[in-house]
Parts: sequence; C-alpha cells; structure tokens
Amino acid sequence: MPPFVKGMQLCHDFYFEGVAPLMERHFPEVHYSAARMDGGSDVLGFDDHRSTDHDWGPRVELFFSSGDFESVGKCIYEVLSYNLPFSFKGFSTHFVNDYLMGDIDKYPITHRARTYSVDEYFTYYLGFKPANGISEIDWLRTPEQILRTIQSGNIFHDGLSAL
Repeated sequence: MPPFVKGMQLCHDFYFEGVAPLMERHFPEVHYSAARMDGGSDVLGFDDHRSTDHDWGPRVELFFSSGDFESVGKCIYEVLSYNLPFSFKGFSTHFVNDYLMGDIDKYPITHRARTYSVDEYFTYYLGFKPANGISEIDWLRTPEQILRTIQSGNIFHDGLSAL
C-alpha cells in the first residue's frame, strides 16, 4: 500500500492530473464544474490511513447543466472508464461494490469520477431541489452532516458559473 495521503489532496490531484486532461482532449466544448463534496471523512478532513478501507480513494464529482448532462453525461463516464489509469499515486481508480478500491488490469474500470446534472445531484443528495427554493420543512429535514459535507467540499473547476 502506498504511503497515506489526505483524501482531498488525492482527489484534487486526480482531477487535475487524470480527469481534466481527458475532459480537455475529448470534450473541449463542454462546460462543467468539478468538485469533491459528498459524504466522506476525506471531505471533512478527518480521514486517516484507516479510511482507505472503504469509500475512499481517487474521486471527483463532475457537474453539468441538465442539457449537457442528458447529451454527454453517460458518454463522459464511459470515456473515462476506458482512459483513466488503473491506479493513481498508487491507489486503484477501480471501485468494487461502489465503495472499495480494487485492483484491475483491463478496461473498462468502474471509477468514481461521477457525472451529474446540477439539479439531479442536489435533489438526490439533499432530498429536494434547491433551485426551487428551500422551505422551512426542507431545511429542518436536512441532516447537519449533509450540509457540512457540502460546505466542507472543494471545488476544483467551476466552468458552470460563467453560463
């Protein structure tokens, strides 16, 4: 096992060294944002070497407008499945059962550079669509942990703010 590195740093580097160059090469006209902000000890900065046993590793969330997501979201995931390296800085980019890193030596890989429309992601993660406004009920039903992981996450690339 390679030496431990904080998960947020690993995800930052994974985006800039692995995902971003592939996006530039294969999808130069697509506007998107990239972040690491959903659940996980790495998002909150509490990860340590024990965290590597589950739901930890080279990950990034890629966000698209609804129209771009519908037209290219699945294609982007697939292109990354066949072009990302099998490992990054000694950590597998392939995930087994969606949360455990596992070694692999053939494509496609099941990676955690996930693609979402902004609306889809926040509706799924929060349980409501913030673009429609946040009611008192929405606010009270949202666990503080969820809000904390969004606030604590890092945005690596914000290509949607210019739209």
